[in-house]
Amino acid sequence: MKKEIENEICITGKFNIKKLKKISLLKNYTPTKKNLKSIYFDDLNYNLFKNKIGLRLREINGNWEQTLKLELTGTKRIEWNKKFTNKNPIKINRFYLPDKKTLEKNYNINFDYAKTMIELKKKFYVDVERTSWVFDYLDGKLELSYDLGKIINGINEKKISEIDIELVKGEPYLIWTFAIDFLKILPFSCLETRTKVLRGILLDKKNHYLVSDLKKTI
Repeated sequence: MKKEIENEICITGKFNIKKLKKISLLKNYTPTKKNLKSIYFDDLNYNLFKNKIGLRLREINGNWEQTLKLELTGTKRIEWNKKFTNKNPIKINRFYLPDKKTLEKNYNINFDYAKTMIELKKKFYVDVERTSWVFDYLDGKLELSYDLGKIINGINEKKISEIDIELVKGEPYLIWTFAIDFLKILPFSCLETRTKVLRGILLDKKNHYLVSDLKKTI
């Protein structure tokens, strides 16, 4: 299990590859493409979400990875990742998750973590094509990833067209500096403050009253 700290900003808008390739900072870099299919999990009462935790299995070009992600600030997250050789994992492997003591001591979670992990259910799916550029920026390095696809919860779907700007090397302010420049280049875009977890949960029309309560926590 690998522990990582990430700093990133999400921007939403009507993007396309042609527009992005015209950005001067990206012209000299070759993008990579991945197909990402993710399954998100939580318990009946969304206790993971209420504690700013996202839990998913993700297929990346035929290989699977399990990730637990915890939001620390508006742009900073900590995540625990485990890649599997098994091509078709059907459930979360609790052996490759941080233990309750670690989360309680360092991150102040406040729910029955062990019980939730036993009661996990598939909640929604995310299916996107990701195009990414890793490039030098000022005195650091950033990754810009363009996700195009959809979030699926039962019969309900929500289109995704967004950019993730992630810090690869350097100080966290670099993602903000680049984001400001990016918004000037593509003025019909804006910051996306809602996580994919939140957007997936809000598609749960069968649980209207619970979703209404969750909206109050936003």
